[in-house]
Amino acid sequence: MPPYDIAAMKALLHEAQVEALQNIRNQFSQFLQELSDGGMATEKLSRSRLVDTCTLNTYEDLLSVYGSPGLYIICTSFPMPGNECTFRLRGGLQAIYRGECATVMRRLESHLFNEQYRIGYENRKAEKLDSGGKFSEPYYGACIKIEPSVSGINIDQGEYANHSWVVIVLKMFGSSSALRKQAELAFDDSFGKPAASRE
Repeated sequence: MPPYDIAAMKALLHEAQVEALQNIRNQFSQFLQELSDGGMATEKLSRSRLVDTCTLNTYEDLLSVYGSPGLYIICTSFPMPGNECTFRLRGGLQAIYRGECATVMRRLESHLFNEQYRIGYENRKAEKLDSGGKFSEPYYGACIKIEPSVSGINIDQGEYANHSWVVIVLKMFGSSSALRKQAELAFDDSFGKPAASRE
């Protein structure tokens, strides 16, 4: 019976994974480049069935955001010192954060309406546990950091409320985190990593 070599099999699998991930990253890079060549106006971006755009002013605006897995890009007129990301919408809004998640709407809530997110999370947890159920919703504690030591902001309060906020979402229903991570890397390759993405 011929022997088999586990180390060689692992190396072969690793090489195949690296090649596949690079191919996926390249596909996302091409899509993002074509997207940005289209004028970067929100109405043009929304014409793609794979892209969702939403202007956020109030907490209720979150209800119109795509909620399933995807890559999200937070753009704003709020000044972010040291932000060299070149992803800009018409009107001057610049990307300050990009991320990936299985539940985009909830993740955006944690980033941009952090106070309401924390209260809502605790309420959902208490309600579920009080009814005898199990609570498995992940808690998003690490959020956008405009100030390096402050995780999460509230765009409907203070100085943030005086600025425009738009979210662009690349819809990726059925995707894994590993696949969405390639979209993040492709975004950084194409436009540079936004300054508030401090992971």
